[in-house]
Amino acid sequence: MKRTKNDARLTAKRNRTETPITATEALQLLASAVNYCQKAGLKVNYSNDSTQGLTLYLPQCKIGAEGGAARFVLDIIATEQA
Repeated sequence: MKRTKNDARLTAKRNRTETPITATEALQLLASAVNYCQKAGLKVNYSNDSTQGLTLYLPQCKIGAEGGAARFVLDIIATEQA
C-alpha cells in the first residue's frame, strides 16, 4: 500500500511529545475556552468555594471520556430548552 503525505503527518503527530505547560498557562487556556463558550451562546455558571475551589457548570453540555481524555458534547435536550 502506498503511503501518502497524510499518513506521514499522522505518524509525526503520534511520535511528537507534548511540551509541558505550567498551571498558570493551563488556567489561561481554561479562561479563554470559557470566553469562547460564552461568545458561542453557551451558558456558563461558576462559583468559588473555599473547600471545593472553582466549579464550572455548563447546563447545555455533557462530558464523556475517550481514551482517558475528556470530550465535551452539547446536550441536545438542554440546548432546545435554553
